[in-house]
Amino acid sequence: MINFEKIAPYLEDPLVLIGFVVFLLFSFCRYLIKQGIFPQLKQKGAITILKLILSYGFIIGIVIIGLGFGLKYNELSKSEQKRAISLIYSEIEANKHVVSELNKNTTTLSNTSKTISNILRDEQFKILSGLFPKKNYIENVKSDELPNLYNEKMDWLENSGLLNDSEEVRKYQEVCAAIVRTVDKTQTTLESLADLNGKRYVVSDSAWKANLDVIRKIDIIDVTELAKLYSKMGELRSVYDRVANIVPEYNSNIKSFCSTELPSKPELSATLALERITFALIESYQKKLNELTVDINDVLARLQNV
Repeated sequence: MINFEKIAPYLEDPLVLIGFVVFLLFSFCRYLIKQGIFPQLKQKGAITILKLILSYGFIIGIVIIGLGFGLKYNELSKSEQKRAISLIYSEIEANKHVVSELNKNTTTLSNTSKTISNILRDEQFKILSGLFPKKNYIENVKSDELPNLYNEKMDWLENSGLLNDSEEVRKYQEVCAAIVRTVDKTQTTLESLADLNGKRYVVSDSAWKANLDVIRKIDIIDVTELAKLYSKMGELRSVYDRVANIVPEYNSNIKSFCSTELPSKPELSATLALERITFALIESYQKKLNELTVDINDVLARLQNV
């Protein structure tokens, strides 16, 4: 009974059912002949022909059943593939939403930091704009091209006479106080964009892993391409944690720098170094997120046409 339950779904196919009936019919005829129920025929040729018919009929039945099983297995295999593709499509689509959220959050992090950086570089504040050159956070600037920037800028400040200009010192202190207040107001928001527990922005691969054996049979799309896409989604999700953490860290450095009454070389050194790393990371990360979005859309379009 258990074995019959396993083959029952295959008997729904007409070809399998016909073959099964033919097989039973000729098997029954052979049984009757062996039992001697039919009278002996006088002509040996007739007996030979009858035996040939029964024998070939038996073989034909077996062949038909085999073909039916093969067709049914192929049909079931395609059904499995379509089901797997549907699950993969839904999972990638959900991951696409996560990637979109990461991109939005990164833009918010970037804009907040750039707002503060632009204030530091406002030329009406001579001390700050002199200490924070724009070239420091331009993407692709090599670190070895800015080896002693903070020393250079502190030497410039000492020789500029601005520290003896009460008006410029006053503006420096007022702007720094405003920057500290801005950092305090935005820090909670920035920290909320992080996902330290990894539960809010989840890139899932459960459907991919669970159906990997079936997916390997799919010939409509390169499986290695899907594997690379999942790997890239997971990798950029991990990098997001670094981006979400470095921006509040950078803002804290600026707050620390601005909390001193006059510019400090150690604070300037730490802030310039972290600023360069922060903006290079953000711009590189956003570029990769945009490329990933294009790749996701391409894969979804192909899977949708299956």
